[in-house]
Amino acid sequence: MIHIPRKDELETESVLEQYAKLKKDLVNCQDWLKEIEPKALDEALTILQSGNSLSKGKMVYKGNGLRLVLGQRKKFPNEKSDPMLETLSSQIRNAELAEIKRNSAELNQITDQIESLRAEIEKLQEKEQALKQNDYIIGLKAQYSDRQQKGEYYEPYLITYQE
Repeated sequence: MIHIPRKDELETESVLEQYAKLKKDLVNCQDWLKEIEPKALDEALTILQSGNSLSKGKMVYKGNGLRLVLGQRKKFPNEKSDPMLETLSSQIRNAELAEIKRNSAELNQITDQIESLRAEIEKLQEKEQALKQNDYIIGLKAQYSDRQQKGEYYEPYLITYQE
């Protein structure tokens, strides 16, 4: 069982020592939760399958100021867990490569057209930005940036490393 210190137990220690101990206890609690979660899920499934849920829904526990409800996430197999998916993925890649090779001349033309259009779009966007600006707006933006840079400060925070 993990011991969570009471507030009066912590008062004799420095605040940094308290922080470090609580942070370590939190990590230990998270590890313990990961360890017992599969058993808790099994128990929750058993409760639902036996028809003993605590409500019409999927509430499987109520107590200690908490309610536990069994939820479900949609999961799909992947290539590592399903050899058929791995085979299909390989077939898809090979077929796509064959199509690319077969249509390479036309694909090269399309790529060139896309690059030309991107360059044209970039020029139009620059023109658009120029039409949205004037010397007054540029000056205001410079003042804003300068003010923001001069107001820069560093906010402290603690980084925890497990020994």
